[in-house]
Amino acid sequence: MNPMLWSVGLPVAAAAAYLVLGWRNTTRWFAVMAGGATLIWSATTVALSSPQSPHHASALFVLAISAAAVLAFLALPARIDAELADQKMGDRAAAWSAALTVSLLAVAILTVTVTDLGLSWLVLTAGIIPTAALMTYQRTPSGRRAARRLVRASVPTTLGGLVAVVLYWFGEPSAMAMLLLGAVLIAHAVAMPAALARTGVMSQLPSPSPILVFVTVPAAAAAVVVRWSGQAAFVLGVTGVRTFLLVTGIVILLAATAAMLWSRDLRSLLGYAGCANGGFAVLLAAAGPASGNLVAGYLLAFGAIAAALLIATADVVTVVGSSDLRLVGGWSGRSRPHATVMTVALAALAGIPIWGVWLSTFEQWGGVTPLVGFAAVVMAAAVFMAGRRILGQAAAHPHLASRRLAEPPAGLPVMTAGVGASVLLVVTGSVWLV
Repeated sequence: MNPMLWSVGLPVAAAAAYLVLGWRNTTRWFAVMAGGATLIWSATTVALSSPQSPHHASALFVLAISAAAVLAFLALPARIDAELADQKMGDRAAAWSAALTVSLLAVAILTVTVTDLGLSWLVLTAGIIPTAALMTYQRTPSGRRAARRLVRASVPTTLGGLVAVVLYWFGEPSAMAMLLLGAVLIAHAVAMPAALARTGVMSQLPSPSPILVFVTVPAAAAAVVVRWSGQAAFVLGVTGVRTFLLVTGIVILLAATAAMLWSRDLRSLLGYAGCANGGFAVLLAAAGPASGNLVAGYLLAFGAIAAALLIATADVVTVVGSSDLRLVGGWSGRSRPHATVMTVALAALAGIPIWGVWLSTFEQWGGVTPLVGFAAVVMAAAVFMAGRRILGQAAAHPHLASRRLAEPPAGLPVMTAGVGASVLLVVTGSVWLV
């Protein structure tokens, strides 16, 4: 049994505590404690397990997921307290909101740690339930409409997934069944975030839920796609399949990056970033079956940049209350340097995994050790600095959430770290390729 499977009990226990005890001073930090304990558990598993261990890669994915979850959970008390003070929700609704938010972490961890591909898909699809419930807990018409749009957007992948899982579980092992299951998993990893971004569903999710939905869930989907590539080696050996996946992954990454550059809303940016993460998963599948070392390099390189960039802007929305950041079009007129570094960082999101595919020929740590070490440091810095920023601003300005963002936020140290990491990683990768 995967030792990381037991870590699912931590967020489940926190969610149960909110439902039983309610939202109060003694329970407000249960989510952060559950996420932090999961982070420590996964880091310990990574340190003690061999890179060749089948559980090593899943522990790496849980490590990235729990790091993002901790950042989101740090913003949870300030948001709920503000809505309670404004009488936008009652104590019972606050408890349900906290429980549903924590349950998103449980869904992501369970998706990564279960070994059966069909069961992983079922858990991943079931994550739609708490997401839709978060849109309707305030019982507003717009929230109900958003929940219905989410359900409609998930119908095609759900129906296709049911057919694929039935063939996978009850039919004879065949290339067609594995290809269909892989197509469904890739579609869920790529199409769902794009659909959420285009339909405006995420505008109805309370902060910090968009961070969880568009960082943890796509990462969990990527983990399942990587596991599929390990079990579908005979399918990837078919002429043209691997090449098709490589081209598809690169096209998805470039298209999603272009969409991010033209996004005028942070939640749309998060949605297209989730779509890019799906393209990253396709590249992992095409380069697989990958070793634990290679997965570590891929995951930390992409995850560090995504965490540093997305969470640096997301924490501003958490405390300021606006997601309309006018990323490229608006900032270029007021702060051209800021718009320039945003463009470079977002372009690097597509560039890193693309050149990382060619690093798949290096099956030793010698080719990826500097990359992994630097990316790990940047991710740790992002967790610390963004968390401190969220806590500091929320404590200093408890009513800041009602204000609108009138100008580009000043002094985003985590974004600066993300941009620096993007440039250095791309340069380092280019040197290795030459």
